Amino acid sequence: MNNIAVARSPSRGRPPKDIKRHVIEHLMEAAEAALMSKTAKEIKIREIAAAAGVNEAMINYYFGGKDGLMVAMFHEIMGDAPYSHYERISRACIEQQSIKPLIQELGEFYYARPGLIRMTIVEIVNNSSKVKAAYRARYFDSTPAFVERVVQAMIDRGIYCPNNVKFATTSILSMLTAPLFSISERFSTIDKLVSPEWMDHIARMIDLALKSPALPASAESSDLP
Repeated sequence: MNNIAVARSPSRGRPPKDIKRHVIEHLMEAAEAALMSKTAKEIKIREIAAAAGVNEAMINYYFGGKDGLMVAMFHEIMGDAPYSHYERISRACIEQQSIKPLIQELGEFYYARPGLIRMTIVEIVNNSSKVKAAYRARYFDSTPAFVERVVQAMIDRGIYCPNNVKFATTSILSMLTAPLFSISERFSTIDKLVSPEWMDHIARMIDLALKSPALPASAESSDLP
């Protein structure tokens, strides 16, 4: 994990030099793993500390408590999301005249952490969750806006027909995340659907639905909107 945001208590001073960075990483990894089966409210600090192999006091020391750890962990996860690469991804979609580069990047991000979607939604719908504001800002507000920008860029270039961008965005995200909702101990389609073939299938469906009938032989690849 990179760019770790740690909320330290000002009364504690600087952390001891012999405390390694990997301790913080282990705490975040333990928190993420715990959230795959429980809500943030259900998880106990001692469970996370035990899984990370550290004293539970370190969670308060570094993050100001369990909620601070959950928020820092989620920010760390979303730091790997494709949102900061709009220009590169948009350019690739325009050059290929296809939404496929976007589908591939988002798909690889989602499927690397199968529990991310469930974890996020559970906290958002949980009225007692204290971390929902961070989760909403970093996922539910950021993801559609990013996808909409890419789709709109393709519309502006004449690659896609003028369309309801929000509907297109919802279709893309729904198809990408659908396999993740089927995960269970008894039955899962994820092994069959999480593959390059599945992402290719989604890209073809979106391209067929949105491509302009007057699409030129090649689209400009410079001067992104």
